[in-house]
Amino acid sequence: MGTEKRILVVEDDLCVGRIIFHMIRSVTPNVKIDWFLSAEEALSKINDLESLSSVSYDFIIADITLAGRTTGLDLWNTCKRRNLITRFLFISGMTKETFLKSIEGDVTLAPQYLQKPLSIAEGKEIIANAIN
Repeated sequence: MGTEKRILVVEDDLCVGRIIFHMIRSVTPNVKIDWFLSAEEALSKINDLESLSSVSYDFIIADITLAGRTTGLDLWNTCKRRNLITRFLFISGMTKETFLKSIEGDVTLAPQYLQKPLSIAEGKEIIANAIN
């Protein structure tokens, strides 16, 4: 059997975080999930994992506006610069058009986006495609 998949969730709204957690579990019950309320906490965990071994996350789900000074976009840009991720899903209340403007750049490289209020079916489909 392969190595256990790891998902990082960065969401400061506990209700939304629980919904994401349940969506993940319904798609893949045996995945390892780390959940943080801020991008700073998430980056600290990523740094810890990197220093211990080559373990990293298979998928990151992050809100754009988070507790603390660092946004989900900052987290994505840091991970992109460090070549740490292949799949990323943003969740936010902003429109998709506003989101695409905020990531500035080649939209073919854009991460997945799910607008709040969350569509459970769409969220499950994105998660399933990202980790399988």
